[in-house]
Amino acid sequence: MTGNWIEPDIRDDVVSWVRYWSQRVSMRRGNLIRSVGISASKFYDWSFHYGEVRLKERPFNGWWGITAEEEAAIVSYRRSHEFEGYRRLCYQMLDEDVVAVSPATLRRLPGFEET
Repeated sequence: MTGNWIEPDIRDDVVSWVRYWSQRVSMRRGNLIRSVGISASKFYDWSFHYGEVRLKERPFNGWWGITAEEEAAIVSYRRSHEFEGYRRLCYQMLDEDVVAVSPATLRRLPGFEET
């Protein structure tokens, strides 16, 4: 479990399991934590955030953080303004309420070369 993002439900189940069994068996809590395969500091971090959904640690979704609808709107807008650079397109789309993305996001999309 070390080094990977864990779903909040699984994280809370692990914390609950360790708490439950540490009170019922003659094994030290540290040994139970190690048997699960996480470090003690990770367990206590999870315990501190028990029941919370920590959005900042969610896995990255989508192409540079934009939805499929946003990408489709960008591609459509690009077709109607093919001679504009990505920086100018970014601010035009923002002014026209097409989509709000940064120039860096546009630059990373396929077909947007620096002009």
